[in-house]
Amino acid sequence: MSATNVETQLEERIRWLKDELDNCKDPTSEVYKVLSEEYQKLYSIRNDEHRIYAEEAKAYDANELEKKRLDFEIDRSLNEKFRYLMDLLIHAGLSIFTIIVWYFFGRKLTKFEETGVATSKMWMFMPKLNFLK
Repeated sequence: MSATNVETQLEERIRWLKDELDNCKDPTSEVYKVLSEEYQKLYSIRNDEHRIYAEEAKAYDANELEKKRLDFEIDRSLNEKFRYLMDLLIHAGLSIFTIIVWYFFGRKLTKFEETGVATSKMWMFMPKLNFLK
C-alpha cells in the first residue's frame, strides 16, 4: 500500500463522512456523534499530514539553500586560489625576467673589465663615469 493510496483513501473517507454528516437528520443521534468523532479525528490526521509536508518542504528548501551557499563558497575559494596562483606565477615570472635582464645587462656593462675598455653599446645610455678612468 503506497502513501498516495493511503492519502487517497483518507480523502475519500473524509468526503464520505462529510456527506453522511450532511445527510444525517438528527444531530443529537448516536450515529451522528460517532460519524462526527471519526470525521474530526481523520480531519486532524489530514491536517497533521499537511503540516508535516510543509515542514519537510521548508527543511528541503533550507537544505537546498545551504547547498547553494556551500557551492558558492567553494567556487569563490577556488577562484581566490586560482587568482593567488596566477599572481604568484606572474610575480615569479617578472622576477626571473628581471634577474635575467639584469644579468645580461651587467655582463654587457662589465665587458670592460675583461678588456679594460668599455666596448658595449650599452655604455651610451650610462652617464660618463669618472671612477672608471
